Amino acid sequence: MATVGLVLGLVVTQFFHGQMVDMRSRAEKVRILNTSISNENIRLLSVRAQLASKNHIISLAGKKLNLFEPGQGQVHRM
Repeated sequence: MATVGLVLGLVVTQFFHGQMVDMRSRAEKVRILNTSISNENIRLLSVRAQLASKNHIISLAGKKLNLFEPGQGQVHRM
């Protein structure tokens, strides 16, 4: 009876140990994925800031639409 209890205890212990190792492996994979997504997010935020910058928009407006900021003598206010 004691032998059966000991063997059963070892089986349960090994099962839980296997579960813990599997969870650690999954957690490490999720951490690596989270880090790569975070880095990609930082890169995309940087690109967005560059694309939304005033200099970039003025440059694009000049190239694609032939729009330029008016000179000092071109604007008359009433």
